Amino acid sequence: AAVNLSFDRISFVDKNILRLAIAELVFLGETPPKTAINEAIELAREFSAEDSCKFVNGVLDTVYHKAAASS
Repeated sequence: AAVNLSFDRISFVDKNILRLAIAELVFLGETPPKTAINEAIELAREFSAEDSCKFVNGVLDTVYHKAAASS
């Protein structure tokens, strides 16, 4: 979902937040998608860089829409 960004350039914290949230969105399905995305944004806001919440939101929104389209 982060097409123009190298995986090496994403911070360690952001990668792990994205991993958790994508697992919730795609594989687990127990948490409503908007709740999983909002929780990930809050984690990024609390534990990562200042603009990370925008990045995490953008990536997860793309993943959510692609997953919803393929279902």
